[in-house]
Amino acid sequence: MKHSLARTRAFSYWARWGFSLCFGLVTSLAPLFAQGPTTGSIAGTITDPSGAVFPDAKISVSSPALLVPQSTVSSKEGTYRFPSLPPGTYMLTVEAAGFETAKREGLDIVAGFNGTVDITLAVTGQVQTVAVSAEAPVIDVENTKEQDVFVASTLKEIPNSRDMWSLIGVSPGMIVKSFDVGGSAAGTQIAYYDYGQTGQQRVQMDGVNLTEGNSASSAYSDYGSFAEVNFGTTGNDASMPTPGTLVNFVVKSGGNQFHGDVYQDYENPDFQGHNINTSQLNKGAGIGTRITSYRDTNGDLGGPIKKDKLWFFLSARQQEIGTTVTGYPVNNPSSGPPFTTTLSNATYKVTYQLNANNRISNFLNVERKQQPYRNASNTQYSDAIYNEDLSEWIGNVMWESTLSPNAFLSVMAGDWGYNWTNTPYKGPNGQFDYRRTELTTGDTAGAFDENRYNRRRSQFVPTFSYAANNLLGRPHFITIGFLTEKETYNFEQYAYPGDVLETFDSTGGLPDFTTPYEVTIYNTPAITFDYLRHNGAYITDKIKASRKLTVTVGVRWDYNTAWRPTETVRPDAAYAGFFYQGAPLANGYSIPEKYPNLEIPGNTGVIHWTHAFAPRVGFAYDLFGNGRTSIKASFGTYYENPGLVLSYAANPLQLAGYTFKWNAQPSAALTAGTAGFEPGQLGAFLSNSGGTSNAIAPGIRDPYMADYNVFIEHEIVHNLVVRGGFVYRKLNHDWALVEVSRTLNLYTQPVTITDPGPNGTLNKPFTVWDIPSSVNLTNYPSIQEYESPNGNNSYFRNIDLSVTKRMSSNWSMTGGYLATWSNFPLNGSGPAEGSAGTATLPINPNLLQYNDASTFIDSFKVFGTYNAKWGIVISPIYRFFLGTPEARWLAVSGLHVGSETIPLTPDDAYRTNNISIFDTRFEKRFTFKDHYQVGLFFDAFNIFNGNGDQNQDNVEGTYNVATGVATYTKSTVVSGSTILYDRFLSPQTIISPRIFRIGGKFTF
Repeated sequence: MKHSLARTRAFSYWARWGFSLCFGLVTSLAPLFAQGPTTGSIAGTITDPSGAVFPDAKISVSSPALLVPQSTVSSKEGTYRFPSLPPGTYMLTVEAAGFETAKREGLDIVAGFNGTVDITLAVTGQVQTVAVSAEAPVIDVENTKEQDVFVASTLKEIPNSRDMWSLIGVSPGMIVKSFDVGGSAAGTQIAYYDYGQTGQQRVQMDGVNLTEGNSASSAYSDYGSFAEVNFGTTGNDASMPTPGTLVNFVVKSGGNQFHGDVYQDYENPDFQGHNINTSQLNKGAGIGTRITSYRDTNGDLGGPIKKDKLWFFLSARQQEIGTTVTGYPVNNPSSGPPFTTTLSNATYKVTYQLNANNRISNFLNVERKQQPYRNASNTQYSDAIYNEDLSEWIGNVMWESTLSPNAFLSVMAGDWGYNWTNTPYKGPNGQFDYRRTELTTGDTAGAFDENRYNRRRSQFVPTFSYAANNLLGRPHFITIGFLTEKETYNFEQYAYPGDVLETFDSTGGLPDFTTPYEVTIYNTPAITFDYLRHNGAYITDKIKASRKLTVTVGVRWDYNTAWRPTETVRPDAAYAGFFYQGAPLANGYSIPEKYPNLEIPGNTGVIHWTHAFAPRVGFAYDLFGNGRTSIKASFGTYYENPGLVLSYAANPLQLAGYTFKWNAQPSAALTAGTAGFEPGQLGAFLSNSGGTSNAIAPGIRDPYMADYNVFIEHEIVHNLVVRGGFVYRKLNHDWALVEVSRTLNLYTQPVTITDPGPNGTLNKPFTVWDIPSSVNLTNYPSIQEYESPNGNNSYFRNIDLSVTKRMSSNWSMTGGYLATWSNFPLNGSGPAEGSAGTATLPINPNLLQYNDASTFIDSFKVFGTYNAKWGIVISPIYRFFLGTPEARWLAVSGLHVGSETIPLTPDDAYRTNNISIFDTRFEKRFTFKDHYQVGLFFDAFNIFNGNGDQNQDNVEGTYNVATGVATYTKSTVVSGSTILYDRFLSPQTIISPRIFRIGGKFTF
């Protein structure tokens, strides 16, 4: 019954989506196009044999990617432009009376790329057809955006887990935080850096924004349906609203010929090696992260319903992955069920050419993700995990039109959303056991608190472009765009058994969950609603200042407002009286009455930012005027996307907890979770978080990123380009939770303890600060508000070197080196570069000493393809990543304020292992009747069988001030024996071992 409301909303939403789709098909008055490129362009100048500009020449482009060819005429300045070309290979034809027809073939155009093709006409009788090998542009000498592009052929050839994050893992300018080996991380989002920045990306599929919150994406996609994937990393123009990566998935279309692909691969546990050494085994690694099952089935079909008029495209995919989890479950590593993921996708797209100048299309992708053992790790018992089930849809209606040779109009109506449910597991006794966590070891057992996420976002995006060929004496290409999005976030949070989280502090080598310590009560169950309206508009002018210099100037305006409706506290919330009506608990503790009738008034202005103006300026200089060397520089301001993160955090119905001392005697039933906290055991108040104690400061500002970059690109020989650049970024006044009640001046009680250091080699005294016991904490509950402090800034300096070789002479290659120096505040969040935004600013001296982090990371990666003899294709990948910086932290309990985890070293005092991975694919291709191709392939991942720790425990251990007992070890079971090991730097995730994959492809 508790999900009936969400199911009704889901049914209603699908009905509205169907109606909106039909309405859009009937009433759209202009073509569709999304902010952020899904198309490329070709532009240039026509001259006569003397070098004078040539007006009124007829120029046309044709491609299998177009339903019908496009045509235009050169301006009186001799210029022409095709501004909206789907990714593909094009032929350009120029015709003029008295001159030979000129052709340029094999022009490869990708989204966001402008191919500059200047043509000098020859008088009648001279040959003018030039092959791609001599003339195709490979450097964009107009646009300043730096982007990494994966075209369809590369997507097919590169051996990986066939998702967005595995592509990021080999992209120059980007660094992933964890690494996939043969699909070991498929179906799980991986955090990544884009020139130091993490989060704030904008992810789009055919222009539909499917960004999740403000720092994630549920793009568990139909990989085989993509014609192209591109990542805009720095220098994005005014069409890009946020400072992170612009990710574009471009969905395939049909064609005038039927075409299709079938893909199938398979991995068997017997295909892999073993890479866990004795040291890792004795530190709780079990058998590590091993693939227990893997297969990926993907097929697509496209073609004409009516040639030159109506095309269709269909695709479907199912991917299944199973892995063991390093150290799971913690009490008997590698004995639990494998962590399994099933990803199901279906996609369709229909494209209709209304007439020579107008095209309409519609696509829909539906996805389902199932992970029955989510959150398994080396700190979880078997029943602490949960079952994830997510259903998602992405769709749009698009119309593209050429109003005149110089004017282009586009409009997009799109929709995205999902329903995501996480449900708990029963314990060994067949019941939902009490949720409990162990402070000493960090281990957790008992039933998860069930929850459900429901997101919706509708979008409407018109764009108008105009080529003013002689405005103020120079050619201009002006683009004006508008965006409006409405997002809905409904979160349903249900309760732990007994509505509490139990915390134990079992020091002195006692088993987990022996010594009761603290208990946290919650306001659950609760259902929240939050809404966001985002409007944006921009204007960009691309000015051909001279034959060599292109200047792009633009400005963007964004408007964000969040609100919530009147909400009602659920009457079945066990502690509703305490949280909202001032009712005292069993220990007599109470908080002021806030909502006596259990109704929370709506708020129409949770955030209201109406005037975020962001300038963008770029310069592209064709150094020698031959399109082979380009110097680019740009500056831009990018305001952050608030999503509904702040709105939910300040919603009085969001998850809230109050923590108290737990006055209970140890018992076997408490340890097992079959008996739990009783109200009479409630002790003194310690701390609180969330719910009505969170607020948004009046006048809070929207953080912004200042992005500066300079690059030089040079084509050494045809199709071989090197790139080098420097990127400087500053994130200004990022959001942070600021404590306004328990302020620094209260922490006046010094407590001296000894830091033994790793392996007990240091024994250095240090001071922890506490609030004196004479201070009644009841008078100082934690009250936090989101602010945008002036000093909460992050700085990133990057050096980027890369080389790209397009396919020619039977080989292609892309390689890159990226080095990033970062300075940022940790704000109590632990070591995580660039993630200060949602952490609490230091509220006591314990967190101040090492709050300013200064780190360095770098990576090198290279991948390519070699077409050998006899139809053999080899596609190797090599990746190297410097270990992630780590600090050493200590969990301190027995303080008057409860327990805290504090840093003992700077953030860069330690590093995780360096990671080096070498993969390759060997494929044998058979071609039949020049139209059918079969490929049989063999993939080898982690060929050198590396076993680096991707993640390590950065907590040294625990120290109980009240008892003076320190615990710095954990235990594991190896071959039936219990072994103690040092907790600090023990492995949490290990690179998966060498594994082989076999598979086949059929293309026609």
